[in-house]
Amino acid sequence: MDLRTRPTATAPTPDFLTLAGYGNRAGSKTSQSRVFTCDQRFRVLVAGRRFGKTYLALTELCRAGWGAGRAAWYVAPTYRQAKRIAWKPLKAMTRRWWAEPPNETDLRIELVNGGTIALRGADHYDSLRGEGLDFVVLDEYASMAPEAWTEVLRPSLSDRLGAALFIGTPKGHNHFYELFQAAQDAHGWRAFQFTTEQGGLVQEIELAAARGDLDELHPRGEEVDISPSATVALMRDGNQIVAMLGPDIQAGISGFGDTTIEALKDLAAQMECEKYRLEGIDF
Repeated sequence: MDLRTRPTATAPTPDFLTLAGYGNRAGSKTSQSRVFTCDQRFRVLVAGRRFGKTYLALTELCRAGWGAGRAAWYVAPTYRQAKRIAWKPLKAMTRRWWAEPPNETDLRIELVNGGTIALRGADHYDSLRGEGLDFVVLDEYASMAPEAWTEVLRPSLSDRLGAALFIGTPKGHNHFYELFQAAQDAHGWRAFQFTTEQGGLVQEIELAAARGDLDELHPRGEEVDISPSATVALMRDGNQIVAMLGPDIQAGISGFGDTTIEALKDLAAQMECEKYRLEGIDF
């Protein structure tokens, strides 16, 4: 980056809605931009995969972190996930406003006008205590311990009256589901729910093809009969990292998807596994 041509500390606040391109994409006025322009302090977004949740989160971070002394965090279930999912696109999105090269160790970006954006993991949430925040995104909140919010991140917002955005995909009845339900009636909260199609990023023809492929592999809504001798394996980098027998499978996937297949997919995603295998079914 040529530091001689970067914006100065007195640069006007960017129009982040326009920079995000939400106004130029069909359907955006009823999906991502509805979340982005909502003025409630706490927002909960439940949306399908490929909706554009991460891009929305990063745009929110840029807006929230813009200002002297402001601090905005993106929190994923693990530090590794935060770096893998958001670090490269966040650097690309903020490059023109860097005050200095990003801190690659702390995953922190200092903006030219004095604001800070950082990525964090909720796997060791006690280490997140102590910093005052203006804004926090909790991405895939269903895969975090709820105490990361109630005991650590929520108090971090108090001094500055900071805001929060909770993001996730449906994963059955758990603390994220309960939060979504409560947010529909609570003062200062707003709940949103959208499908992948409503995100406008995946063409309908591709969605239809994907649904057809899934139905051929395993009929929609059909359950899998797990016998006591059944086994399930989770694979990462070609290696088996978890193996469970019948009764342990049901216990291990409790609180995830509504069917066994959906629950196993969600469990594999949380553990950053490429696939699982169950009684001849390989995904």
